Amino acid sequence: MGNRIGWLVVGLAVVGSGQARAQGTPGSGDPAFWVQAGLGASTANLGGLVAASVGKGPHLVSARASFVAENLDGGEDEAFDVAILYGRTLRRAGAFRPSASAGIGYIKCEGCDNGLNAAGVGLALSVEAALWPASFTGIGIHGFANANSVMSFAGVAVTIQFGRRR
Repeated sequence: MGNRIGWLVVGLAVVGSGQARAQGTPGSGDPAFWVQAGLGASTANLGGLVAASVGKGPHLVSARASFVAENLDGGEDEAFDVAILYGRTLRRAGAFRPSASAGIGYIKCEGCDNGLNAAGVGLALSVEAALWPASFTGIGIHGFANANSVMSFAGVAVTIQFGRRR
C-alpha cells in the first residue's frame, strides 16, 4: 500500500508540473464554482466523495469529504477524510477539464487493522478529469487518496458535477 501511495504522489507531481492555463475565458475575472458527488471503487472495496471547488485562472481550491468502506452497511474497515486542497487546472481542450491538487485532511478510521477506532491528519490528494458538455453540468472521473499513519487509502469515483465552470 505504501508503494502505491508513493507512486501516486510522484504521478501527481508530474501531472502538476505541466503548464497551467486559466479556466475562464481570456480576460474573464469571474471565478468558477462547482460541486460534485460520486461513488466508485477504493482500496477497501467501495469509495466515494463530495466536494465543492472554486477556481480562478489556473488556481483551484477545494473542500472534500471522501470515504472508503468494505461495504455500505458498516463493514470492518471504514475510513473517511475531510480535507482542504489547493491545486492547478491544466491546459484544457474545449469541454475537457483536468486538474490535480493536494492538501491536508482529518481522517477517522473505524475498525482499523487492529479493530480499534483511530483518527489523525494526513496528506490529501486528488486528480480529476471532467467533461462539461453544458455550461452548468458535467461528468468526471475523480481519483482521491489520503496518505497518513492511521489508514492510508485511495479510490476512484465517477462524479456528477454542477456549477459554473467556464
